[in-house]
Amino acid sequence: MVDSNSVINLQRVCRSYQVGKIKQQVLGPVTLQVQPGESLAIVGPSGSGKSTLLSIIGCLEHPSAGLYYLNGVDATALEEHQRARVRRDYIGFVFQRFHLIAELTVAKNVALPLAYQRRAHKETTACVTEVLERVGLSGKEKMLPSQLSGGEQQRVAVARAIVSQPKVILADEPTGNLDSKTGIEVMRLLLEIHQQDQRRVLIVVTHNMDVACMLDNIVTLRDGQLISKAPGQKGELIP
Repeated sequence: MVDSNSVINLQRVCRSYQVGKIKQQVLGPVTLQVQPGESLAIVGPSGSGKSTLLSIIGCLEHPSAGLYYLNGVDATALEEHQRARVRRDYIGFVFQRFHLIAELTVAKNVALPLAYQRRAHKETTACVTEVLERVGLSGKEKMLPSQLSGGEQQRVAVARAIVSQPKVILADEPTGNLDSKTGIEVMRLLLEIHQQDQRRVLIVVTHNMDVACMLDNIVTLRDGQLISKAPGQKGELIP
């Protein structure tokens, strides 16, 4: 059933892989709805299907079974080039290992999503300047990733994820490579950005329950199954 109000609507979604003659199911069936403006943590032990679920939501992987509606559109029916456009225009990704390009400056790393959208140079420059100011990195536009701390590199990754103003932000263990203090600062930043758009969705995969509790709701996976959805702290920031 399509929930016209939800941004993300998964109906009995499964993901399996063929390993030799054996078909191994790693996710599902999972049924989950995420509403406009909701922030959601996905938690569970290693191998529970968290990153696979995030990849399906982000149109990086195609479900083996079930239906996935993104903002009312059947994403399971899209061709690869259509899913690529969805990722480009609608979704921002933040990864644990930053995935910055070492040879590019901070500004050029952040500008990559706009280059894929073929934005004009003047518009790109203005957007990059604005977003770097939002994440507290003004003045570091010409630096290389290797010249930054881990926390600063993750802030660059956040800036890159939001520069095109996506409606969905997906973060896979965004604090996993950071110390506790820096991790909380990055989560504060993500929540502040999320809360600036009343319809924007933020989904964070994490092992850290302190991080999970900062979001509106917490989904727990185990052995590929969604076993619970419970409230977090409704976006409250841990001091």
